[in-house]
Amino acid sequence: MRNILIAMAVAMYLVGAGSFVQADDAMKNELGAMKDQMKADVKAEQDKVKAGKEQMKADMKAKQDEMKGTAKARRDEVKAKRDAIKDQAKAKHDAAKAQG
Repeated sequence: MRNILIAMAVAMYLVGAGSFVQADDAMKNELGAMKDQMKADVKAEQDKVKAGKEQMKADMKAKQDEMKGTAKARRDEVKAKRDAIKDQAKAKHDAAKAQG
């Protein structure tokens, strides 16, 4: 009788130990999956932020180029007006010189 009780206790212990090992393995697998998911989420968020920064840089560059173009056009316009005024003044001066 004692041998049967000992055998049953050992069997229960082995079954219990096996289920603890299985539960531990399952928990480790689940934690590993959660960790992988968290890493993927963090990576996705970082990529999203990086893309936003790159888009913002591109927008700023485009705005800067537009402003440079506008400023250049304005400078060219002012230069053309200045040249026209100089040409008019020279023509008047030449006309006055010709009249004598």
